[in-house]
Amino acid sequence: MNTKKYAWQFETEPEPYLDNRRMHCPRGKVLGGSSSINGMVYVRGHARDFDQWETEGATGWGYQNVLPYFKKAEQWAFGGDDYRGESGPLGVNNGNNMRNPLYKAFIKAGVDAGYLETDDYNGARQEGFGAMHMTVKNGRRWSTANAYLRPAMDRPNLTVVTHALVQFFEIPLVKVINNVVIIGTCAFTAYLLLANLPWYLPQLGDGESVVPAFYAIVFASIGLAVYSSSKIKYVRILSLGSSLLFILLIAGMWMRAFVLGKGSPADFFGTAGLIGEYFANLHRFFLPINDYHEFYLFWWFSWSIMIGQFTARFVSGIKTWQLLIAMLVVPSIAIGVWFTVLYHYHAEGLKIATFTNLAMISVGVLMVVNSLDSLIRLYTDNLNLTAKRLGRVKYVVLNLVLMVGLTLLFQLDFLRIQWVGALVIGLYFTCFGYILIKRRKQVAAIKSSPKENILDFRRIELAG
Repeated sequence: MNTKKYAWQFETEPEPYLDNRRMHCPRGKVLGGSSSINGMVYVRGHARDFDQWETEGATGWGYQNVLPYFKKAEQWAFGGDDYRGESGPLGVNNGNNMRNPLYKAFIKAGVDAGYLETDDYNGARQEGFGAMHMTVKNGRRWSTANAYLRPAMDRPNLTVVTHALVQFFEIPLVKVINNVVIIGTCAFTAYLLLANLPWYLPQLGDGESVVPAFYAIVFASIGLAVYSSSKIKYVRILSLGSSLLFILLIAGMWMRAFVLGKGSPADFFGTAGLIGEYFANLHRFFLPINDYHEFYLFWWFSWSIMIGQFTARFVSGIKTWQLLIAMLVVPSIAIGVWFTVLYHYHAEGLKIATFTNLAMISVGVLMVVNSLDSLIRLYTDNLNLTAKRLGRVKYVVLNLVLMVGLTLLFQLDFLRIQWVGALVIGLYFTCFGYILIKRRKQVAAIKSSPKENILDFRRIELAG
C-alpha cells in the first residue's frame, strides 16, 4: 500500500479540520485495483443507512433492495442464510476462523465492558463485538481480479493489458525537458503576440516598433490566462467562447463580401477552389527551406507535443480516426473558410471596417489567451504547482512573473524557439525508441483512449 510499484500514492486536498494537512490516499494500480492492496475488511454498511437513503429520494436503494445483490456477489465461508450468499464469486471469511485466543479475549473484553456481541455484523445483528470478516478465500486475498477478472480470462472478447502506461514522460530527465518545452512555448506564444501587434494595431504606433501599449496588452493577456487557468470551469468559457466569436467573425465578413457586397456565394466557392491549387503546388511554397520555414517548423514542433498531452486528458474514449477528424478536419474547414474570405477581401480590394478590425484583434487576442491558458494548466499540473496547492494568489503571482520574464527574454533575442523545437524533436525520437524497446506490445494493444477521460462541462460549471 505504501509502495509506488503497486499503488498510486495520492494525497487529499488540504483538510480544513485537520490543520490543513494532506492525508495519504493510496489507490491500487494492479489488477483488482484497490481491492488488491487494502486491508481486506468486508463491511456492507448499516441497513438503516440504506433505508435512510431511500427515504431521502434514492429510490431502490433501501436495504431490502440491495441485499439480494450483496448475497449474489458473496461466497460466505460458513454457508448461506437470509443475509449471506454462498455461491457468488467474492470469497468472504473471518480470517483464520478465530483460532487465535487473543481474538476471543478481545471480544470478551468488549462484552465485559457492556457492549453487545454479534456472530455476524453483516447479518441480522449489526451492532456489537465480533469476528472481523475479510475478503479471503482458501487463505488468500480474494480481490476483484480473483473474483471476477481471472475467471473470464479465456473469453474471446476480453484482452487484458498490463503496464499499458508508456510512462516515458515520468522519467525524471524527460519530465524536466518536457515541462521546459511547455513553459518555453507558452512564453514564445505571448512573444509572438507582442511582435505582431504593431502590424495589427498601427494606430497605436508606427506600424513597426513595439510601444508600451503593446506590452500592456500582452501582459494583460498573460494575466488573464494565468487567472483563468486557476479554475477548471473557465475551460468552457475560453474554448467555446473563442470558437463562437471566431465563427461569428467569419460569418459577418462572409456576409459582407458575398451577400451584402458585390460578390455572390458562387464567388466564394470559386475562391475556395483555389485551396486545391495551393496543395497541388506545396513544393513551391516549401522548397527551398529557408529561415521562414525553419522558424515555423520549430514552432509547430514545439506546439505539437503539448497538443497531444493536453488532448489526451480530455478526449472521451474515441478512436484514432475520430480524434483525427476532431483535431484536424473540423478546424481545417473553419480555417479554410477564413482564408478564403480574407483572400477575397484582398483580391477585390475590400476595405475592412474599423469595427471588424477591432473584432479580428479581439478574437486573435482571446485565442492567444486560450492557448496560454491550456499551456499553463499543463505544466502546472505536471509539476504539481496548481492553484489548489499553492493558493490562488501565489499561483497567479508565480506564473505571471515567470511568463512575463520569459516573454521579455524572447523579445531581447536571448531565447529562441528553434532551441525549444529541437528539444521536442529529440523527445519524439527518444519516445519512439523507448516504445519500441520497452513498451511495444502494450502500446500495440491499446484500442482507444480510456472512456473515463471525459470533460463533463456540467460538472465544471459547479467547480469552485
